[in-house]
Amino acid sequence: AAGTIPAGQTWTPDSSTTFAGDLQVFGNLDTNGQTVTVNGTLNISGTITNNTGIIAYLHRSGPLPPGQIRLIANPANDISDPDGDGTPNLLEYLLGTDPSASEPNPVQVIAPGHQLHLQFRFPHGIAGVTPTVEVTDDLAQWQSGTGHTEQVSDTLSSGFRALVIRDAVPGPQRFIRLRVTR
Repeated sequence: AAGTIPAGQTWTPDSSTTFAGDLQVFGNLDTNGQTVTVNGTLNISGTITNNTGIIAYLHRSGPLPPGQIRLIANPANDISDPDGDGTPNLLEYLLGTDPSASEPNPVQVIAPGHQLHLQFRFPHGIAGVTPTVEVTDDLAQWQSGTGHTEQVSDTLSSGFRALVIRDAVPGPQRFIRLRVTR
């Protein structure tokens, strides 16, 4: 139901594996191209090698695992904020931040030339979620896409994709936000 990889030991699955509970990685986990699913908390204190496999988890404590990862769909978990930093789990998953440790939000809003820009970055291996930048002038009718938002830049560096999106409609009272959906 649960598992522990002790310090100094390595576990390499020879087939896809599901843990009904938690998985604690103090040693080394090499996915070996397999899918490792953790229906509890993936606690990472050791090392994970994930070149061609998939790591799926419901909760995470510790650094973001490398390679392709997925957050198991769970509406209550998506909106929870266990570390109390104001960033819900689904957004922490997209941004690659640790949902068990309070961190500053890496989403930044700037306004060069009085036009709102939203900057954010996320790990290249994130799957199963879609970031959308939305704008409004009334906090009721949020809009995105052609005529509303424009991509300023999209760069890939050191495994992270960085986006800058701007409000296409400058005005005296504008608002911008990042929405994450499955």
